[in-house]
Amino acid sequence: MLRIIVNRLLLAIPVLVGVTLLVFLILHSVPGDPVATFYGMDLAPGDDLEAMRNELGLDRPLSAQYLDFLWQAVQGDLGNSIKTRRPVLQDLSQGVVNTAQLAMASIFIAIVVGMSLGILAAYKAYSIWDNISLSVSLFGISLPVFWIGLLLIWLMSVKLALLPSGGKGDWRNLILPALTLSLASIAVISRVTRASLLEILNEDYIRTARSKGLSGLVIMLRHTLPNGIFPVITVVGLQFGYLLAGTVLVETVFSWPGLGRYLVDAIKFRDYPVVQGGVLIVAVVFVVINLLVDILYYALNPRLRTAERG
Repeated sequence: MLRIIVNRLLLAIPVLVGVTLLVFLILHSVPGDPVATFYGMDLAPGDDLEAMRNELGLDRPLSAQYLDFLWQAVQGDLGNSIKTRRPVLQDLSQGVVNTAQLAMASIFIAIVVGMSLGILAAYKAYSIWDNISLSVSLFGISLPVFWIGLLLIWLMSVKLALLPSGGKGDWRNLILPALTLSLASIAVISRVTRASLLEILNEDYIRTARSKGLSGLVIMLRHTLPNGIFPVITVVGLQFGYLLAGTVLVETVFSWPGLGRYLVDAIKFRDYPVVQGGVLIVAVVFVVINLLVDILYYALNPRLRTAERG
């Protein structure tokens, strides 16, 4: 177990460096001056834009700026926002919490609905229930998320007046954005669950269980599902990471004050420290989630533990 954790952490280092370097180069290759964008219209006659660039370190070579960012990030300091002049971690903290709340609600819906559809589709393979599961999956993965969000707002908020159309308030404000965000993950989880379970159903020990007179439902829940759950665990971990990083459109449609909306505004005004810090946070979340998935996979799969001891 310890060896797995150490190996994953060592592999994560070049991934995080590569992500931050790519984002850094893309941001600095876009034409424009963030200092002039933020302060150009508000400067007093005696103020000097060049002096402000010097104060923010934007006149230094790109290599020096990037190495400074990495060194500060290792120490837990993501720098100060060009726009607000406050620490990036302070500006991002509430957005990260709100996005995590939305992503956790979405992945919960995706796991419950997606696995239920996948189990039903495998249990009733090639039947009308399997076709319904496939249709729901195609619906969730094909339609644009912003269109689904607008459709739900029109139906649930405008026509039926059952749920708020946006903003952050109580738990009712979370339902529509979480449902909208979860649809693509429901599609992926349901299809992976179905494929994994159908593969297990062709194993010899399943045929033996059938020959003993066990019912199909007992075979599915007691023998098939525990052995077919491992690919689903991997997919759920990846989907949770995608949800954290892909909430931009949903947060915009539902006016949800999360990390995605904040990063979009930062990109618009080229607030380098905020974008770099936000992307680094998302990358770290991906790494941590993948590590947790690997640990859970190892803990639940006795064959891996046996292979390691052998």
